[in-house]
Amino acid sequence: MNHQTSSSNQTRVLNLIRIHQTTTRTNLAQETGLTVPAISNIVRGLELLKLVKEDGRAESTGGKPAQLVSFDGTQYFVLGVDMGTTNLRFAVMNLKGQVVYKEIIPTPTTDRTLMNILDTRIHQIIADCASRGIIVVGIGIGAPGIVNRATGQLIYSPNMKYATSEIRTELMRSIDLPIEIHNITKCMALAEQNFDNDDGATDIFCISLGFGIGSALITHSELYEGANNGYTEMGHTLIKPNGPLCACGNHGCVEAVSSISAIIRDAKTAVDRGEETILKTQTPLTGKKVFDAAIAGDPVAIQVVSNALQYLGIAITNITNLLDPQRIVLLGGMTNSKDYLLEKIVPIVQENHFSVGDIPQIQVSKLGEDAGVIGAASLIMNHIFQSASVDPVDWQLTRPVMLAD
Repeated sequence: MNHQTSSSNQTRVLNLIRIHQTTTRTNLAQETGLTVPAISNIVRGLELLKLVKEDGRAESTGGKPAQLVSFDGTQYFVLGVDMGTTNLRFAVMNLKGQVVYKEIIPTPTTDRTLMNILDTRIHQIIADCASRGIIVVGIGIGAPGIVNRATGQLIYSPNMKYATSEIRTELMRSIDLPIEIHNITKCMALAEQNFDNDDGATDIFCISLGFGIGSALITHSELYEGANNGYTEMGHTLIKPNGPLCACGNHGCVEAVSSISAIIRDAKTAVDRGEETILKTQTPLTGKKVFDAAIAGDPVAIQVVSNALQYLGIAITNITNLLDPQRIVLLGGMTNSKDYLLEKIVPIVQENHFSVGDIPQIQVSKLGEDAGVIGAASLIMNHIFQSASVDPVDWQLTRPVMLAD
């Protein structure tokens, strides 16, 4: 057996154990087609890496009870950073996605301040973790925009135009750890695949509903990157010709009519027109306040939210008709009103769905506000899961060209 085949088998066994959480060598042999002795050798190697562990014995079926082996994601930790347009979220978690440290601070509004805070807080968090015996093996960053994952460059961010394109390169000047950066919604999709996928769905479409609208596709269990650095942005597809100006410069994008920022804009317009609504007493006006007013029966709020969700429902229908995913997962601030959100959107999709079968399952993520940081950390975790190694040398990271001092 050559080294490549051995490494592939080790990766496959690790992920089967991770998916099952607890299983036996016999079950692993049956699933992989490998012999039990071969499985035992692989498990022994994974135990030495502290990625799996012995976990008692299975119930007896008449003979000697089989030894159980389980995924041990508690020995290694990753720092995830969610670069939101409103807040920066930092979280340290183990390979099971269990958060042991969390911090939220307002997002700076200048590039240099942003970089200074990222650099300072990352150094401090890693030092604080080390003092507690928590060793961080890598850093994942989710950014709001188009990212070239190979170079680590933030190419374009409609809602954060000031952000530097060289975040990863600048951080690597002083941080001696693997650093990965990707679009934040694509990070969230990885989090869904790794930590909110009990039925093992292989085709998942994720939509982040916040100040902007982002999207990402998991297809055949792989994150779809696209031909041009992942320009898979449902939020910037046309839904209302000659509609409102979008942050991207086009008119009538889904983001321009269905995002929280669009809902706030339309609510303020109604208030400025002097329409009778409880929203005129709500300052500052937020998306949550508009949703709460709609849920409470305010006619203006109902109209504003209904208009936004009508277009959103149509956009989701287009996705289901085009891609036929197993599941549509909604994330972001708008999902704080999940019952109202689903009550409005699901019937629109059902009414306009092309297929004679059922619509895909449409659900709100169980990961809540941690989806972004867990997803960012998943950029590093996936290197471990895909290589069955905790050594960055085995991760095949693409290192960006360092800027000259």
